[in-house]
Amino acid sequence: MPVGVLPYVAYPFMLHDVYTLPWDIHIIEHRLFIQSTHCTKSIQHIDSDCCHECKRLLTHRTVEGILQRISAGIHINTAYMYQPIGGLVEILRKKNKKLDEMRFKQLTMSRTLATRA
Repeated sequence: MPVGVLPYVAYPFMLHDVYTLPWDIHIIEHRLFIQSTHCTKSIQHIDSDCCHECKRLLTHRTVEGILQRISAGIHINTAYMYQPIGGLVEILRKKNKKLDEMRFKQLTMSRTLATRA
């Protein structure tokens, strides 16, 4: 995760409900870690901090897409399952604002028509 971004609002958790992904997620001290379901739990190189299977996840197409959406933002027409909770909350805020505007406009129209009648 980029600095200052919490995994709770940035990670699309619903992907795990829709797809069978080859990793598990762990959140420790507000940091997100992904671990391969085929993790060997043994570090093969001194300069590495994870096994080969876990390191391969960084080049997984879905992981790359998640990282890109976290850093660049999410397109407004992105399917809800790819949205993190932060994105869903923002969509709901915009929807509620639009509904409030429409209710206010309807109320104003009703009052105008009642006055003219």
